[in-house]
Amino acid sequence: MTGTKRKNYPAATGIYKVEVQRGGDWKQQSALRLGISVGNPSHEGEKLAALVEWAAARFDTVNVLVADSLQRHNLMAESAISEDEAMLQAQEAGADWIARNRAMLDKLPLARLYRFDDFRLHTDFMKMHRLLCGLYERNMRFRKLIDGDAQAFLERRKQREGADKIDDERFLKASRAYLIEELVVMKIFHEDCPGVEVYPGKFIQAITSPERHKIDGFPESLREYRMIEVDFIRNKACRRLS
Repeated sequence: MTGTKRKNYPAATGIYKVEVQRGGDWKQQSALRLGISVGNPSHEGEKLAALVEWAAARFDTVNVLVADSLQRHNLMAESAISEDEAMLQAQEAGADWIARNRAMLDKLPLARLYRFDDFRLHTDFMKMHRLLCGLYERNMRFRKLIDGDAQAFLERRKQREGADKIDDERFLKASRAYLIEELVVMKIFHEDCPGVEVYPGKFIQAITSPERHKIDGFPESLREYRMIEVDFIRNKACRRLS
């Protein structure tokens, strides 16, 4: 979906302002997808406020996806709890996030607010999930991208918490499941809500690596995924204390 290119955007008013790191032709897009990683500090407080302000000034519509039940994989990686228990905790965290940030969301030209299960229970989910799981098993390039991101997750977690606190095998297994499920939902979200997606930080390699173009059977909508990677920098014009 394309729109009229805007040239003059209002200045950021908060402690942070958004800086685009990668985005291609995002200024030609009128619709934005905003995926919320529940538990990510970049989707809370002043940084979320900056992201909402930035999005509201640049897009005609914003679809928000609160990726709550996806986080059950992280919870299972952290402790040996059942998937049912992890699901309940993840969904409760998602509901809390929405309640806590409802006033913030009201500042967006919000088209719709989705929960992760809106897509995990989508009619296309199981078919696409089987496709990507099969691709992981038989395609070395795809497996390398998924395993590379899973290993990067593990290394970051070890740096934060210490290597002795992590069960490597359990963590990597959960991370691979997380990544494949995330890709499936990204595909469905993209097809149901055309436009461009924004994320503070780096998108996963299956979306950004040139290797994705060499993966036979990889979905075209993921191969050509439109995304914006952003970071936050201090807004020198703001004198409020953090």
